[in-house]
Amino acid sequence: MNGENLVELVNAYDAYCKENPEAIDLGSFCLHYLNKQLIAQEGWENIPSHDGMLGYLFGRLTRYSTVYARKALSELELGSLEEFGYLGSLTEVASMKKSELIQAHLSEFTSGIEVIKRLINKGFIEEFPDPDDKRSRRVRLTEAGSKVFFDSIPRMEKVGKIMFTPFTPKEKQSLFELFHRAVEVHDRTYPPLRNKSLEEIEQGMPG
Repeated sequence: MNGENLVELVNAYDAYCKENPEAIDLGSFCLHYLNKQLIAQEGWENIPSHDGMLGYLFGRLTRYSTVYARKALSELELGSLEEFGYLGSLTEVASMKKSELIQAHLSEFTSGIEVIKRLINKGFIEEFPDPDDKRSRRVRLTEAGSKVFFDSIPRMEKVGKIMFTPFTPKEKQSLFELFHRAVEVHDRTYPPLRNKSLEEIEQGMPG
């Protein structure tokens, strides 16, 4: 590397540090710098945007989270992160319609019904007729379901610790605030757009 290139690299790193004061590390800078260089090269016009790359990375992290969660929950008779989540929702309310529970977790109806069936078979939830709607069935947590859910929380804390090992406490706080804001936006905007096309959902997003 000649002196001119070194000066360019140092200046780029200085600019990156000023733009990202809360998350400065050499690895992140290198990825940022290489991405810019690739996009600038002829023939790399179709490099994914930051939005696209964020989606890919978040999806990759979700896969790791699913793998770790399955290991954590298998010792407690919970076969999936979905089963843990369904139980968690039922700790907050006396009961829910099956359809409400499924929609709360953004599940497909058929796969959501399968999750509910598994939890019923394990004795973790029970179903009963909806007193206000004879066509519907409601579900509620059993004593065994409550116990297994709260017993699983320390295991899931370990999953979170493993997932976010690379970050400092300050970075974790920043991530929490960013993720919380994103979830709030989607919780608010997605329900009325649930049956719309991807393009219509994109148009319906704020900003």
